[in-house]
Amino acid sequence: MNEKKAGFTLMEMMISIAIIGILVAIAVPPALSWRANTRFIGTVQSFAADIKRGKMVAIRENNDVGLEMNQTDYTIYLNLDSDTSLTSGDEVLTTAQLPPGYTLAAVPSSSYPVSFYFDGRGTAKASIADELVMQVTANTGRTGFVRVNMLGRVGHTFQ
Repeated sequence: MNEKKAGFTLMEMMISIAIIGILVAIAVPPALSWRANTRFIGTVQSFAADIKRGKMVAIRENNDVGLEMNQTDYTIYLNLDSDTSLTSGDEVLTTAQLPPGYTLAAVPSSSYPVSFYFDGRGTAKASIADELVMQVTANTGRTGFVRVNMLGRVGHTFQ
């Protein structure tokens, strides 16, 4: 009698599981670091995009739009009462909290809250000479910078 046997032997199954385990062990660490890196880049880009959006609102409304930044959050507001800080007379456009383990700082360092504003023409106004640099730091040590020059140009870089 010639019977056909279907299926896998226990040895074949164990070898297949071992190979899959080795491949997963090789693939998981790069996937985790990719995820952390992507989250960091997204946080810096989102911060820069919010500042650019504030500049566009300043031009559209022909009014001052301010940014007030603390160590872990920031607020962008339409400055309706023509002062230099966020007060009850202003309209909040965006309030954002950074992910856990991320911090914001002005470069060179200054006391919190750090603030500046765009005027109705889109130029930046602050108590600095020619550029405001804001540093975003992740708990992994990765650093990104968002720069706003006095002409209102907003850019970001990574280190």
